[in-house]
Amino acid sequence: MKFSLLQIGQQFRLDGVIYTKSGPLQAVAEGASSHKMIMRSAVVTLLDAGGSSQNSDETSALNRERMQKAVAQYHEQCLAIVSSTATPLSTETNSQLENAYRKITALLESYPV
Repeated sequence: MKFSLLQIGQQFRLDGVIYTKSGPLQAVAEGASSHKMIMRSAVVTLLDAGGSSQNSDETSALNRERMQKAVAQYHEQCLAIVSSTATPLSTETNSQLENAYRKITALLESYPV
């Protein structure tokens, strides 16, 4: 995970040292009081509350699953709104909506874990 994606206060491991993010580009090493500058693009390992590493593959899969559910719910809401209008959609417009939905779900499926 990139350092820039961490929230302030989250713990992470970098080069074998455990840090806590203290600012947009700063972190404090465990047991230290001085801040260290960390590059935005630094690849770090996020730690859970107990100090152990989180499996980034599991995290990515969970995030993808949440995104897929959100897109599906959005699509269902759009169809409900459209079906409640006085003028029904043409077959062509309905096909365009379904094609757009299929494209986004295929994109989410192809997103690497």
